[in-house]
Amino acid sequence: METENVTPGSASSFGSSSSGTCSIEKIRDAIADTLQNTAAKLSEKATAPDAQPSMARYTKQASEWLEESAESVRGFDYERTDTKIRDYVSLNPGRSLLMAGAAGLVVGILLRRR
Repeated sequence: METENVTPGSASSFGSSSSGTCSIEKIRDAIADTLQNTAAKLSEKATAPDAQPSMARYTKQASEWLEESAESVRGFDYERTDTKIRDYVSLNPGRSLLMAGAAGLVVGILLRRR
């Protein structure tokens, strides 16, 4: 798997440039591939002859969830989501700031406890 170093402000960061989108697609595909590989390994363990029946059932269920997650990740459209978020923020700037502040407060509280 090939990864690239991304620095803030570079052409391959999460901006709206075409090379940034390509980088995001590579990351998205790598995550989906990892989820699918993990699902396949869990499925193999669930169907192994020495697997306990109760654990095999849970392992198979986890494998199915990972497979569904991989398909969901593959179907994720970054550009459409970016457009929807930008539209929401422009229509509701006060509510967006309030949600961002609340999220920052929660993250700050969680990190301070560690």
